[in-house]
Amino acid sequence: MEKEKTLEQKYENSSSISAIYPSFYLIQKDYKLDEKKCIDLWASNWRYLKLMGKWSCWVEYSNIDIEYCKKNWLNVIKWNLNKDFNFFIDQNFDFIFTSHVIEHLESPYLFLKRIHNFGGKDAKLILWYPIEHTIIGLFDPYFSHDGHLYAFSHANIKKLLNETWFKIEKIYYNIPLAWRFKLFNWIQRIVQPLPYRMVSRRSNALYIVAQKKI
Repeated sequence: MEKEKTLEQKYENSSSISAIYPSFYLIQKDYKLDEKKCIDLWASNWRYLKLMGKWSCWVEYSNIDIEYCKKNWLNVIKWNLNKDFNFFIDQNFDFIFTSHVIEHLESPYLFLKRIHNFGGKDAKLILWYPIEHTIIGLFDPYFSHDGHLYAFSHANIKKLLNETWFKIEKIYYNIPLAWRFKLFNWIQRIVQPLPYRMVSRRSNALYIVAQKKI
C-alpha cells in the first residue's frame, strides 16, 4: 500500500500556477495594493507579488516557485505555514495576503492566530478561500481537490476570525467565468454590494478583508 503523502510532500516539489481571479483586481483598486507593502503567504505563485507595492514579500513552500523568484529578484523565503511564523519578524506590513491556503493547513485557527500576532498591529488581512456549497460545486466538487482538508461556512469563518481577534471590513465575491467573458465581469462588479445570501451560492470563492482587533 502506498504511504499517504504528508502536507509537506504534497507541495514542496510542485508548482501551483493558477489564474488571478478578477475579484482580486477590485481589491487592488479599492485598497491601492500596488502602492502598499504586502506579504503574500503561500498564495499560488509569484503573480500576485508582482501586483503589490515595492518591498512586498512572499512566503512559499514550493522549491520550483522559489527558484523562479530568486532568478527574478523577488523577495521570497521558504516556510511551512503549519509552523509558528519565524520570518520578517521585525517588519510591518500594510496587508497580509493569503489565497486558497487556509483550507489546506492542519489548523486554520492557529494559522489565523499567528497572522494576528504578525506584521504589525495595523496590518489588514486579505483572506481568500473557496466555497463548498455552490452551483459550480455540481461540476467541480470541493473535496475532489487534492489537499482540501476544510470547508468553511460564512458563520464558521466569522467565528474563526472573531476568535482570533479579527473584524470583517469587506467581502468580495468571485463569479465563475468572469475572467473569460465581459458579461460575467460586469456582473461581478455589480453584485459586490449585495447581501451574502444572494451571491454566495453563485460564487466559487470569497475574499475577506479584515482588521485586527487590538
